[in-house]
Amino acid sequence: MGAMKNKDVSFEPTFREKAVRRIGKFVKKNRKFYFFGVIAVAAVVFVTALFSAFYDNRKRILSIACILLFFVSSSSFSYPVLPMDVSFVSDSIRSDDSSDTDYIATEVTNDKLQDTETISLGSQNSSQDNVFSDDQSINENAEEDLKYDGNGELLGEVSESDQISISEILDSSDDLSSYDEESGTCEQAQAEDKQFSADDWNLMLVNKQHPIPDNYEFETAQISSGGKLCDERILSPLRQMFEAAARDGVSLVVCSPYRSNNRQEMLFARKVDYYLEQGYDYMQSYALASQAVTIPGSSEHEIGLALDIITDGYCSLDEGFGDTAAGRWLAQNSYKYGFVVRYLKGKEEITGIEYEPWHIRYVGVAAATVMYEEGICLEEFWDEYLY
Repeated sequence: MGAMKNKDVSFEPTFREKAVRRIGKFVKKNRKFYFFGVIAVAAVVFVTALFSAFYDNRKRILSIACILLFFVSSSSFSYPVLPMDVSFVSDSIRSDDSSDTDYIATEVTNDKLQDTETISLGSQNSSQDNVFSDDQSINENAEEDLKYDGNGELLGEVSESDQISISEILDSSDDLSSYDEESGTCEQAQAEDKQFSADDWNLMLVNKQHPIPDNYEFETAQISSGGKLCDERILSPLRQMFEAAARDGVSLVVCSPYRSNNRQEMLFARKVDYYLEQGYDYMQSYALASQAVTIPGSSEHEIGLALDIITDGYCSLDEGFGDTAAGRWLAQNSYKYGFVVRYLKGKEEITGIEYEPWHIRYVGVAAATVMYEEGICLEEFWDEYLY
């Protein structure tokens, strides 16, 4: 048998070994650089080890990167807003189609408040559908370049036919006398010690991150004979605020107070369908729709504590309302009656909604006073006083 020939196997030194040797030779010749040599060796070892780890696991890292890229591209918080022309911008869009919004004159008469009803967000009853049956008349083929505010309300000019006359407004003073006493006592005590609770109904935080609890219930009262509703507990302070504004020569008009969950779902579904028709898949359509219209269950209008307000002579839901006499009066005086401008200028990154001087929210006199004096929004109020 022939003897096997042994082949000499030689290995080339790695980059790390070469670098360490060169540094070692340099340090031997220059002892004063010993400390820097140690640092250089440590840096070489660390960098080469890191590179080796990435290189040896390049397939795994590439797979993870692809998964993350897919997740980011399909998530609702990361879609390209500007290229798709979707934003919270509340520019004035003049439109003759204003059937999407209900408008109520703010002066009061001596008519008697009609019966109240209990609204349960966990199980919407059929009466809500009757109250807002006119929502079904919205033209599904309407132009989709209309703008919506952060709560899904159609922005645009109010036509005269949509404004209810003064004689149709109901007076709430008689039926709410018992509530005024309890409310006044509660507000006075709360204002004295500035003690707030996360369980206070008037301080409920509602936004995309804090949806309305499924078991939340509240009594509603009719604001007008047309069936427009709000939380019964805010009707008296609302009336007082209107009267005070009238005494100061300011005319207010309320539009879109309580909005049923069914209506919010209709507005949201309509927007999703629009993007589906544009060729987006469902996830993209849902994400885009959630930027233009509040997701059902996340709108303050659904708890009856929020109202949109305009004025005679300026019938548009846009930022220009803030420069009107009514807008300035609300910003400076609404807190005296427990209301605040919910979405303040400069707080867009906190609220997630652009400046809306027409959108007011009831939080109670004590909380409203704190928010007004400190110039904070409801989210900031929660951070400082309730969390």
